[in-house]
Amino acid sequence: MPVVLIATGIAFVRRGQSSSPVRLAIAWTVVSLSVLGLIHIAREDSAAEGLDRFGEWGGFLGAGVAEPLTALIATAGGVVVLVALLLGGLMLVTQTSLRTMATQTGGFLNAILR
Repeated sequence: MPVVLIATGIAFVRRGQSSSPVRLAIAWTVVSLSVLGLIHIAREDSAAEGLDRFGEWGGFLGAGVAEPLTALIATAGGVVVLVALLLGGLMLVTQTSLRTMATQTGGFLNAILR
């Protein structure tokens, strides 16, 4: 979370260079929370008990995002929702469309795998 706060502060300080610092703050928050939620789901230990277990996974923020999702739509559904939020946040940060992201990623992977 400190990274998001620093990025948000930089966006607000450099107001003249960013067209929309509020958009960037929201996008980075969505990206961070979705990553923490994914870490929480990936590192979840069903044998662990109590609140101490959250510090070892995605923290309390990751648990706050992932636990309700996995309770509502199971683990696979929670992962799908969090990945979609991650992609949406990255699209907001970079101001690109999904088609452009897919094309650039495909070109990058094509160049690497050759």
